[in-house]
Amino acid sequence: MPDVFTYPAVPKNLEWWGIGREAQGAAGTVVAPTVTIPMTSGTPSDQLNMLVDKALRGDMGEDYNEVVGTRIADVPLNGNVYLDSYGHVLYNLFGDYQSQGTLMTSTGTVTPATTVGGTGATTVSITSPTGSAPFFFMVGNGTTDPFEVVTCSAATTSSITVSTPGFRFAHNAGATIKQVQAPFTHNFALLNGGGAFGQQSNAQPITHTITHFNALPQANTGTYVPSTGFNQPNHARQYGYWCCSGADFTMNTQNLFQHSTKGAAFFGQDAGSLFTNSQTDAGAQPDWLFKVGIGSYTPPIGSMLSGGTVLNNIEQASVSIMRQLVDKYSLVNQQDPVIIGRMGLSATGKLSYIAVDESPLFQYINGTQQALEVGMSNGLSTSSPSYQAITFHFSRVMFEASPITDSDMMGWDVSFRALMNATDIGISGARGPLVVQVSNAVPSY
Repeated sequence: MPDVFTYPAVPKNLEWWGIGREAQGAAGTVVAPTVTIPMTSGTPSDQLNMLVDKALRGDMGEDYNEVVGTRIADVPLNGNVYLDSYGHVLYNLFGDYQSQGTLMTSTGTVTPATTVGGTGATTVSITSPTGSAPFFFMVGNGTTDPFEVVTCSAATTSSITVSTPGFRFAHNAGATIKQVQAPFTHNFALLNGGGAFGQQSNAQPITHTITHFNALPQANTGTYVPSTGFNQPNHARQYGYWCCSGADFTMNTQNLFQHSTKGAAFFGQDAGSLFTNSQTDAGAQPDWLFKVGIGSYTPPIGSMLSGGTVLNNIEQASVSIMRQLVDKYSLVNQQDPVIIGRMGLSATGKLSYIAVDESPLFQYINGTQQALEVGMSNGLSTSSPSYQAITFHFSRVMFEASPITDSDMMGWDVSFRALMNATDIGISGARGPLVVQVSNAVPSY
């Protein structure tokens, strides 16, 4: 009789990845995934710093002992960009985030003031909400009081009950509150700390837990029963304190919109329970839907693509957003870092022109600084609940190279760098290199 595995081999088709936002002030405390992010690949790597004893002992060998040192995990995510679930990653990468919804008829004000993470009944003056639970309410004015959309499990003519995790911002008494519906608009900008983000004055974005379901039994505890499968729940590993260190987006007319995302996290731990594979119906988008606009620019975001200078000769484009991570360890009898710090954020990209003239070359030679937008929508009405869109907006870019290409038709490969400016900012102010705006049916991240 031939040898057989104790457990059956597991095909990669059974893998899935989930993401969940960790509570403010509790980075690294793992949480259950709230949504599944479909991936083409995601290969988390638990990495141990191995310490080798090479002290001289009079022998001609070298390695006398080896012990385990500090540890961390490399957790990349790769695949198509799904415009509903990928907002979680953008929130982690940028940190400054506001959400708005499509206005309905009910309006009112908040009394008393709200607190960060606050849930429960918050008294408001509001007309009877339209529809049935869950209700969505937008709070704030976007200037002194940040916009955010909260989900309410119950509402009356005088109060609402805010669902967990509650408010992301503290709102003053008298803040405007309005009932909203899909589509929702999400603005992601560089978090510079302070202001409305007083609870994140160190300019550190929120963190997430990445859950990797791999259908494998936990080592030494799983028993396979043919009739019921594995008889214990630990079929996943969880990576807390996940911090995104960068995302590369590619837009090629022949492909789907794709990303390659990098990140680091605490060393993985076996999950203690089963999780729900919470997939959405949002599909991947083809790259031919994208447009590129360039030239002088005046807000709001997206106006260049609808009424500005649209380039019709861009064959493909890419955007790379990079963020340095620094992991710090402390003498506290702990292998994991005490801090995974988010440092500076930068953005670069590339535009591949089909040559119609020498404009890209002379913009490079002349050192022309100009605005740039790369964006797409699924073509539905902006008032449709199924409307989806994304815009990468740069108010100030510089061409850094513009070599000519001639693989078939003449062209230009232009590399650009985003420069810090006072326009591409969120509610935390100061300066930023770009803003990413996403529209979808998700009320908040």
